[in-house]
Amino acid sequence: MSETIDSERTGNLDYKEVMLGPKAVTVPVSWSVEKIVSPNVTNKIKAGGTPKATNDEYYDGDIKYVKIEDMSAAGKYIQTTKNHLTKEGLDSTSTWLVPEDSLLLSMYGSYGKVAITCDEMATNQAILGIIPSNSIDLDYLYYASSRLKPYFESVVLETTQANLNKGIVENTPILIPPLPEQRRIADILSTVDEYIQQTNELIEEKKNLKRGITQDLMSKGINHNSFEERRLGPIEAKIPSAWDIAPLSEICTEVRNGFVGSATQHYTEGEEGVPYLQSNNVRRNKMDTDEVVKISEEFNEENPQTRVYTGDLLTVQSGHVGETCVVNDQFGGANSHAIIISRVNSEVAHPEFVSHFVNSKVGQKAIDAIAVGSTVKHINVTDFRKFKLPLPDLEEQRKISDILNKVTKKINEERRRENRLNELKRGLMQDLLTGKVRVNTD
Repeated sequence: MSETIDSERTGNLDYKEVMLGPKAVTVPVSWSVEKIVSPNVTNKIKAGGTPKATNDEYYDGDIKYVKIEDMSAAGKYIQTTKNHLTKEGLDSTSTWLVPEDSLLLSMYGSYGKVAITCDEMATNQAILGIIPSNSIDLDYLYYASSRLKPYFESVVLETTQANLNKGIVENTPILIPPLPEQRRIADILSTVDEYIQQTNELIEEKKNLKRGITQDLMSKGINHNSFEERRLGPIEAKIPSAWDIAPLSEICTEVRNGFVGSATQHYTEGEEGVPYLQSNNVRRNKMDTDEVVKISEEFNEENPQTRVYTGDLLTVQSGHVGETCVVNDQFGGANSHAIIISRVNSEVAHPEFVSHFVNSKVGQKAIDAIAVGSTVKHINVTDFRKFKLPLPDLEEQRKISDILNKVTKKINEERRRENRLNELKRGLMQDLLTGKVRVNTD
């Protein structure tokens, strides 16, 4: 792929300065700036509509009916929709059949999303259907349009929520290279998208594999022949007869809350301070380190009871209720906020086994049974101390953890690959869609 790109501007490539909306940008002399409504870009732009929801004759037909949630789930190509219309539903409102190989663009709420239709589809009024001109490559239009969010943010109409309208979109300027260059740019970006899609599919396959293996190991263990139904607190589960059952309070030296209350006044910036772990940092069998805030050394010294150490279990109390991970070496000595800290007795239980069980299908069912609250579910420390789990001997716990950790490692490797591909795509889009880096069209 890299062989098709000229990585440097050479002396015979001339550039010019053009206005792209309110901004002056430098682009190749062969490129132009066109409004989306231009006949060089589109043949037709029209929003959809919504048939009356109370009329059953308008719905559950054969016509795919696109809403923004369908676009969010689809990615580049939209093939399926949650809702369908009848011919009567289509004719009852301003919605229309957007042809196959057209572009959809969302205007309300999550505005600026784009997708390509794989079939004839109708849309609601929050989505524009855009039929491309023969003078533009559809895939190029998709990638160019997917970078318009910053421009839309500068011109968006603020009502009860931020919305676009048809006029704004029609008058939005985009850069248009010659058609051969459009096609080559789109080919390169489409190839990266294919790699990303393949990686996503591998991740899902491995996640499904892990779920199946976890279910087997947590119900059958390793090399057991005798099983029985046992009570795990509020639920029943079939487990090996040789396994014990114990509440967390018996396998942990401590089960307690992180800091409760506001500590924002003690936050620090930059590299200074101590990591302050919160519920957003705890996910199933892993720590999410994308957004870790820091707390002052003074706060950390004054609150030793909410400090966490390597091998501790952290469990989300509210939101992603019950999701649990083990504190790794990187965050040993960190402080914590509004999460449950469980210090496992290493002579009785293996922390990673406990984490895998709590996150398993059976474990989450038991968590749901002790969760309280109507709108926002949460678990109390007192109830969590009584949480019962099956307990093989330490050696079997370690073997089960090792098996599941190997599958997790494979998933994380694919996720890192996906992140690298997404980073590559962002860089290519910035370079190719601005003409900073040229492509070879020979």
